[in-house]
Amino acid sequence: MLEPYNILFYKGDSVIGRVIRVFSKPYSHCAIILDQFHTLETAWNNPSVIRHFAYRYKDYDVYKLNIRLNNYQKQLITQYITEHISEKYDFLYLITRGLHLLFGTKIINSKNKLTCDELIYEAFKIIGIRLIENDEMLTPSSLAKSKYLERVYV
Repeated sequence: MLEPYNILFYKGDSVIGRVIRVFSKPYSHCAIILDQFHTLETAWNNPSVIRHFAYRYKDYDVYKLNIRLNNYQKQLITQYITEHISEKYDFLYLITRGLHLLFGTKIINSKNKLTCDELIYEAFKIIGIRLIENDEMLTPSSLAKSKYLERVYV
């Protein structure tokens, strides 16, 4: 059963999805589940949007927090999500992260733009949960390995 604040990790096979999976095996994308039918996500071809759930079962895994969120934490995450709807995808961050992994170069964030994993990382960081310790290695797959997440078999 999909529940709010679960995280969907997707194994994309588009050209960009395959490139991302080179650095982030096995996942190329992630999204926050809002309810059984909707996700909040940002993708290379879309700004941050609420979308109807449309993933094929074999292409994704779902994870949940292994700690219980209180109502105030849920409210903060929801507020963060609301404030970031319609933000554009951060290609500069994606490219410089790839270059950092290959050559150790500096990672650069664009103002008011997010990648899918950055959106999730920041949403939980505002409530004091750092899903990964080293945000320089932020990828969908590094989020899935978080000590705060466990896979849900739906």
